[in-house]
Amino acid sequence: MESSERKETRKITIGHLYPDLLNLYGDRGNIACLMQRCIWRGIEAETVEFELNDQIDFSKLDIVLLGGGSDREQMIVCQKLKDIQEDFKNYVEDNGVVIAVCGGYQLLGKYYRTEEGLIEGLDLVDLYTEQGEGRLIGNIVLQSELFETPVVGFENHGGRTFIGQNRPFGKVLHGYGNEENSGCEGVVYKNVIGTYLHGPLLPKNPQVCDWLIARALERKYGSGELEELDDSQELEANRYIYERRYDSEYIYYGMENGDSAYFADKVRTTSDGTSFEFISEKETMTLSSRLIGKHNVLNIVAACAVAQRLGVEKNDIVRAVKMLEPVPHRLQLIDSGDIVIIDDSF
Repeated sequence: MESSERKETRKITIGHLYPDLLNLYGDRGNIACLMQRCIWRGIEAETVEFELNDQIDFSKLDIVLLGGGSDREQMIVCQKLKDIQEDFKNYVEDNGVVIAVCGGYQLLGKYYRTEEGLIEGLDLVDLYTEQGEGRLIGNIVLQSELFETPVVGFENHGGRTFIGQNRPFGKVLHGYGNEENSGCEGVVYKNVIGTYLHGPLLPKNPQVCDWLIARALERKYGSGELEELDDSQELEANRYIYERRYDSEYIYYGMENGDSAYFADKVRTTSDGTSFEFISEKETMTLSSRLIGKHNVLNIVAACAVAQRLGVEKNDIVRAVKMLEPVPHRLQLIDSGDIVIIDDSF
């Protein structure tokens, strides 16, 4: 009975830092998930939002959320971070629990170097970020040592983050991660998780949410034991994303990103044929063909997706597409000199 009463009186206080500036990727969904999963277990929970000029007493916080924002908003926030850096650092070193998403993840480190200038970070974790060429966008699946269930989400970032010898949040099974060639995503340092995954992250991954709650309870009360919840719907959604994106015998393709793993973008038709970008989780290829018509573009995307799955080299795929010839009288381009005839008389 004493143990039950103690559990009923447990309380978690969540600090949401600068939600007016760092809430680009639905981070209030992460707050709602943390709150609700506490409440379902009879754990009292409250969220305190801190605006830019508010004083922050980290000793009164059990979980801190540092969300994502644009480069401009991060630049604004970084000036304020200098004022709280020492207190925040002490909180982290004392095993304070932190979830930092996208821009917040970048701010954990020493700096984020952009075309507009250097954004100084909190230097809470030994990492740094450099702006890369193009953005890394798409659904992502991780296998993390912290969990049996895969971690799923969406990434959209121009920065490439280098974590040195730190422990990654997970191994990338599908998507990009910290940068194109690392094979890993995010960082774990003490009770801090930094990640590019949003969408938001926690409702899609209840195991991550519970890890944060358990670490906070363990730090505050000496025990992080949690009652099990019925996560059947959440786990079914997680499994659907995992199987569709990684462990699937099916290939999903289309004319735009949406929920397709392979798709065509920037389609352009001229008298010479069609050119477009073939985009997949692995790379982007610029393709050109004498074939025209949306159906032919879709067919080429499907063929390229299968070829890529089978390990065909990029140059071989590009060359094969360029060599394709239209079936006679089926949207066949005929150059008669002054005019181009489209023969579709089949």
